[in-house]
Amino acid sequence: MLVHALRPHLATAPHHSPSRHAGLADQLTAAALSALHREPARPWTVAELARTVGYGSESALSVAFKRVMGIAPGDHRRRGRETEDEH
Repeated sequence: MLVHALRPHLATAPHHSPSRHAGLADQLTAAALSALHREPARPWTVAELARTVGYGSESALSVAFKRVMGIAPGDHRRRGRETEDEH
C-alpha cells in the first residue's frame, strides 16, 4: 500500500531523489522491492524476482535494478546481510 501511495509523489519528484525511493517510481522494480520487503527472510534469487515481476530474464532484472537502485542486486543482498549481522 505504501508503494502505491508514494508512487504518484515520486513520479513528480526531482531526479536527484535517493535511489531507494526512485526504485518505487518504476512499477516493475517496485514490485520486486515489495516482494523483498514482504518476505525478508526468504533466500530470494534474482531469477525468482524476475519471474515475480514479469522480466524475461535474470539479467534483464539485474540491469533494471542497478539502473534504478545504483547497485547490483547481489551487492544489495550482501549489504543487507552485513546490516543484519551488525544487529
